[in-house]
Amino acid sequence: MKYICNKGGQGRTKSVKGAAASVFYSDKGAVLRSSSWSDMSVGNPEYKDTLYTVIEQADYLIYVGAFKVHERAGMTLIGKCNFGSHTRSNAMHLHMGLVNPDGFSPAGNKNSRFGYNKYRVLVDLMGHKKLGGNAMLFVVDGLWGGAGANLKPVKFKMAPFNNDWPSSIFISQDPIALESVCYDILKAEFTNDKHAETYPQMAGVDDHLLQAADSLNWPAGIRYDPENDGTVIGSLGVHEHWDDVTDQKYSRDLGTGTGIELIKIQTLTSVNESASNGQPYAYILEPNFPNPFNPSTTIRYNLPQISHVELSIFNVHGQCFCTLVDAFEPRGIYSVQWNSQINSGRAPSGVYFVRLLASGNQISQSQVQKMILLK
Repeated sequence: MKYICNKGGQGRTKSVKGAAASVFYSDKGAVLRSSSWSDMSVGNPEYKDTLYTVIEQADYLIYVGAFKVHERAGMTLIGKCNFGSHTRSNAMHLHMGLVNPDGFSPAGNKNSRFGYNKYRVLVDLMGHKKLGGNAMLFVVDGLWGGAGANLKPVKFKMAPFNNDWPSSIFISQDPIALESVCYDILKAEFTNDKHAETYPQMAGVDDHLLQAADSLNWPAGIRYDPENDGTVIGSLGVHEHWDDVTDQKYSRDLGTGTGIELIKIQTLTSVNESASNGQPYAYILEPNFPNPFNPSTTIRYNLPQISHVELSIFNVHGQCFCTLVDAFEPRGIYSVQWNSQINSGRAPSGVYFVRLLASGNQISQSQVQKMILLK
């Protein structure tokens, strides 16, 4: 394993600058400027950037963003990770592509770009074939949520965090869906009745998500072509907002569309946490055992209250092969065996998913575990 950084030293490999510019900004010099931190209205037009060779040569990337709000971008998640992918010493030349380039409050803001249908540099970066386009997994580290890019973590007051650390990891292969969910949470949390930092409330914080999801939301005169090869980007993912801050459901959760499905997996995170009187305190779908298996495996799940339970088996294409449980069950710990039988007979070797859907008193859960059948 190698640890690569732009300085090198202390056992680290120094990164090498690419031979030529490979990122070309689609505003064509109309928006981005070289400038100072204090006034983003001055400076020369910026057109392109060079990447490090390690990025140009990588087979794939895994993004890990921080779960924070940001005074200039409104939030800093997956897209803004790329502000460190180019070879310059800083990224001030990209800030005019954000909603609040100066980082000033609205009263003293000279160069704000609030609102929608404006050029957003994050779309170019997330759409570039060697950056967001070369990623296989996107992760947002929400173990410690931040009130700003350089501020200490804070406890989240909203449910389900309830004045505790967010203690969450957000994962998706769709960066736009991932940022959309994180944006909904950050916007609900960082309001003026909870925190002094209300950056997600700025108009246009999610403008780059709208544009990355659908070219119909692009500004007039902008064609996002970050490789400058004449081919514009396609949709980078799904963008939508949840139904409300209480239920926190998206179209696929509600069965009203094919958009985002927010799967919440809650498991024990501390050896000090235990069930009271031997009874479970949370919905938990445990990993099946054995795994891989042939021909049968055991699936265990916990119900903290009487619930309607659906326990179903799916293939990698999302097709439901069979339903093992479809009934109301009281609070308890359950064990179900799957002998690889499906509706059409015996399942072939491959990857499968078991999904637990459980609905109790004002609580619903959807949890998934991966299973491998080997013959």
